[in-house]
Amino acid sequence: MGKVSAYAKGDWEHIRQFHLTRATLYALQGKWDGGVTGGIFQVEHLRTATTMLRQEKGLELHNPPKLLALLALEYSRRGCPTQGRAVAAEARDEYRRTGASEDAERMDQLWKQFQKAPPTPSSAACSGNGG
Repeated sequence: MGKVSAYAKGDWEHIRQFHLTRATLYALQGKWDGGVTGGIFQVEHLRTATTMLRQEKGLELHNPPKLLALLALEYSRRGCPTQGRAVAAEARDEYRRTGASEDAERMDQLWKQFQKAPPTPSSAACSGNGG
């Protein structure tokens, strides 16, 4: 089943798998821009698919904390605290869940920096459509 078909059927398990694969590839390459062919889009849609599966099927799924941490750091680099707050918090919580306390502390510090920053103005750089 392709991604378009999965979306048409509302098959969130396949949708999540597509986004997880692409998100991992693009994040490791540092390819954050490009809309649908960029890491920001893919990680954010992975997060959405995970949320949908939790809500609709009651599945206990977790996004890879390393992937979330890379996106949080990218939001920090771009000056996007509004977007970065939730991602840093999710990465921190996932690291804690897995017992990676040093990584959790690093994400907690980043989250605190995001909390102090003024809200992000609307920006193509923060959406992955430029920057």
